[in-house]
Amino acid sequence: MEIRAQLPGDLGEVLALTRLAFGDEGDEVARLVALQASEPVYGSRGWVAVEDGRIVGHVALTDGWIDAVRALVPVPVLSPLSVLPDRQGRGIGGALVGYAVAAADAAGAPAVVLEGDPGYYSRLGFEPAEDRGLQRPSTAIPERAFQWVRLAAYAPWMRGRFVYPDLFWRIGGVGLRDWRARGATGVQVSTVTIGARDLPRLARFYAELLGLPVPEVPEGADWVALRDTDGWSLAIQQEPEQLRVTWPAGAGDQHMQIHLEIRADDLSAAVAHAVVCGASEAGYQPQEDVRVMLDPEGHPFCLWVET
Repeated sequence: MEIRAQLPGDLGEVLALTRLAFGDEGDEVARLVALQASEPVYGSRGWVAVEDGRIVGHVALTDGWIDAVRALVPVPVLSPLSVLPDRQGRGIGGALVGYAVAAADAAGAPAVVLEGDPGYYSRLGFEPAEDRGLQRPSTAIPERAFQWVRLAAYAPWMRGRFVYPDLFWRIGGVGLRDWRARGATGVQVSTVTIGARDLPRLARFYAELLGLPVPEVPEGADWVALRDTDGWSLAIQQEPEQLRVTWPAGAGDQHMQIHLEIRADDLSAAVAHAVVCGASEAGYQPQEDVRVMLDPEGHPFCLWVET
């Protein structure tokens, strides 16, 4: 088997291959392949696997972006991956994915993103992207299906919402349209609330720590929410009789009931920032890449960095 770059003359055979590989969805996916070939503005590039002069597999990369705070970061999307039905299960798909990922790495891409079966792609080095701070472009994509592999040019600050190129939206090729309806209960977590003896002080602390507007706390208010937190809200509630937790807690001590995990680009800088905002370091630190901090009310929260 040979893997080589897709040539203009390969398009007809690649489209036929795509329709066979994707069955009922073949026409829709073939439309994506045709758009990738006809609209070079999206930077699409493809590779084919050839056996005895016959194209038996195809993969493509198209440029998307991470909408990170520091910059818009170009990151290719791997889609589609097609192998002829009678040649599946022979390692052709894995070889094509490996070839495309290596090409992206050599070109200086920091990562490759895809949506697909976690059971299959995890064997090829991909992992869930949201665990590392890369947000799905649509909730129509199951969380575990939104995956990436980080490459040599990746840096921890490259996180935020992922933006698919327009051609994926034009064919309705982002996520599963009926996935959200299956198993839906009509309820979802919207807010994490932390108790405080001094509500205004703790609200100000978390706003400054997370770089959010300090909320106005009306006189007599017993609850206030911090906004602009990527789809969920952190809130502070007045708890005048609340006992300060002990960390780590022993028998008879007040145990913590909730704590926040806060990702940082630079652990030392994040600790210094938290201290300036009013936090203190806990006396017990169980991990090298995590710092347990105490907010002004004594609630533990963890600052952590990727390793």
